[in-house]
Amino acid sequence: MENQLPIISDKPTSLSNRQPQNNWTTSLVNILPTGSGLTLTEPESTGIAMSLTQLDFEVALQSEKLFQLKSSLGEAIIFKSICALLKLFSDATKVNKPLSSSEIILCADWIIKKYTHESIADFALALKEGIFGGHKFYGSVTMADVKEVMEKYFDLKAEKLTQLHEKLKNTDTNTGNTLIKSLVDSYTNDYSETFQEIFEREKRALAQKQLNKWREKMKTPEFKNQFEPCEPQENDDYNQETTHPLER
Repeated sequence: MENQLPIISDKPTSLSNRQPQNNWTTSLVNILPTGSGLTLTEPESTGIAMSLTQLDFEVALQSEKLFQLKSSLGEAIIFKSICALLKLFSDATKVNKPLSSSEIILCADWIIKKYTHESIADFALALKEGIFGGHKFYGSVTMADVKEVMEKYFDLKAEKLTQLHEKLKNTDTNTGNTLIKSLVDSYTNDYSETFQEIFEREKRALAQKQLNKWREKMKTPEFKNQFEPCEPQENDDYNQETTHPLER
């Protein structure tokens, strides 16, 4: 594997035994500033930029995902890593109004919570593609730009994984790249549905959840009391004549 980075440990994580920690993530963490990652010196920016030159789709595939890194790196380091990448991304666009510190924090929080089964390398590659992939910045970098760059990358990743999966199904594992084949096979399951299918499935699940809550609420005494019939009033005009005219 020509572009594969050396692996520093072959000990599997407690949550997965299919991929060891990747050296790219470790090298990035070693470059991170001592602060929060919201500011970068020129040497720190240069170091992170140099690490991005070693990053490609194959490296991202082998990198541990966020839920795995929480036990090995910790949430604070993960958060700082993404903040530093966002800061570098914002500065590299050379716009008049880059991301503010508060916007970087909000974007990092959104990324971590939304993409729990993706890697820091994925985020870095997405931002790298955002710089060179033709995204239009109109004088500023906004949180909407970050969201669009991320979503575009993961849409393309899903398509690429599906294409690789189809291509490798007909490839002899003895002559093909067995590591990439196993990685693609394992990850394609995560992207077997289109995003529209996922949206519709989640919408149906939410509707069913709300229906179940409503059914449970209907069983409670408080709910039943709301719909108990009112006692008829003695002076109610409606109750003065209750018999059918033919019965009088």
